[in-house]
Amino acid sequence: MKGLGGLTGLHMACHNGHIDIVKELIQNKAEIDIKDDDDDVPLIIACSQGHEQVVKILLESNVNVNAKNKNGVTALIAACFKGNSVIVTDLLQHHARINEKDKDDQTALMAACHEGHENVVKILLEGNAYVNFAAKNGVTALMAACRKGNAIIVNDLLKNNAQIDAMDKDNQTALMAACSKGHENVVNILLDRNANVNAENRNGATSLMAACLRGNSTIANYLLQHHANVDAKDKDDQTALMLACHEGYEKVVKVLLEHNANVNIATKKNVTALMFASTNGYGAIVNDLLQSNAQIDVKNIAGDTAMMSACHKGHVDIVKMLLNSNASVDIENQQGFTGLMLASYGGHIDVVRLLLDHKADVNIRGNKGETALFLALVKEHYDIEKILRERGAEEGNYRRRSSDIDSSTSDDNDYMLPGSSAAQNLKGRRYRRVTDRQTARQRHRLRSRCSECYR
Repeated sequence: MKGLGGLTGLHMACHNGHIDIVKELIQNKAEIDIKDDDDDVPLIIACSQGHEQVVKILLESNVNVNAKNKNGVTALIAACFKGNSVIVTDLLQHHARINEKDKDDQTALMAACHEGHENVVKILLEGNAYVNFAAKNGVTALMAACRKGNAIIVNDLLKNNAQIDAMDKDNQTALMAACSKGHENVVNILLDRNANVNAENRNGATSLMAACLRGNSTIANYLLQHHANVDAKDKDDQTALMLACHEGYEKVVKVLLEHNANVNIATKKNVTALMFASTNGYGAIVNDLLQSNAQIDVKNIAGDTAMMSACHKGHVDIVKMLLNSNASVDIENQQGFTGLMLASYGGHIDVVRLLLDHKADVNIRGNKGETALFLALVKEHYDIEKILRERGAEEGNYRRRSSDIDSSTSDDNDYMLPGSSAAQNLKGRRYRRVTDRQTARQRHRLRSRCSECYR
């Protein structure tokens, strides 16, 4: 009789490892290969739970050793996932098919490699398990072992002629897998076996890029010593240096620069490593790039430079570094905005002061008449307004609705410019000249200073 989920008493006894009950049920002619609702037979359940004595009893009772459940899993695959070498040996001695695949085309060897069970892998290899089968996603036993980071298993597979440069469905190799997970010992083994260090995946990324995204300077150095292309580009024309700069991995950047990485390569959107580092506020990396002759006033497709991006984000130390390296203080982007305008809009008073000390022009106007003062007032940055007025700033003649303020962004760096946030702040009103609101603002200031007596 079956219970919930199609389970019988024998299923339950095998799951719980109750040896005496299993023996009694078998003696009383219990159906030994009966399946539950998932098509699991008692043997698969016993193997998945690692009950060695129960498995021996079932095997001695002429159980179907190669039965599969709905997922195509056999008792051997289940035992290999569990990592029980005793059960694996017993199953093989009872003619379990060593290269049987589940519904995803995974084998017992892949299962053992995925879980890092060294002893089980040795048993399977001694039993002539085929090492180069690939699952439906293209992953091989070697790739699984490299992702797990088990150097012993990787060595054993390579000694048994595992294909070192096989690719999965995304064109990822075992070396890429090891690099992306930061497994230094495994990377060394693969490199010593002449793994293709410059293979590219479907996105054009290399093992070096994977290591840089991981932030592992040791692996990056290993790869470069084995002639990895330091300036290889992915499908977006990003290099390993750009990825390291974007993530802020200073040690990795130093390694790449020591191997003569080109600091001035740009992406398809004309973003450079210096822009990545400046946008994200990595001052030490910015300094290293400048020492390596990074071009300062390069513009991305929106017309923004590294300094403009740093101004908008409020990274005052980086702005100072760039200005001291002769960055153009009044350079304009496609909207006609300067670094001062972006800093004023963002409320970054220290950056505003710094730019003014470097003679930034306070009255440059954007394409629609916006000035630094106007943008500061839009966001109600009255402390910045005061500073700008002291330097002779004008408000501009912006007369359009707030929704007309363009939003200019770069997917590479989140180069946010005055846009949708301003529209929300201004609530869609039509603007008169800012001077027309001066009296109302003065009343507001008086009220805030003396709410008790001002009427």
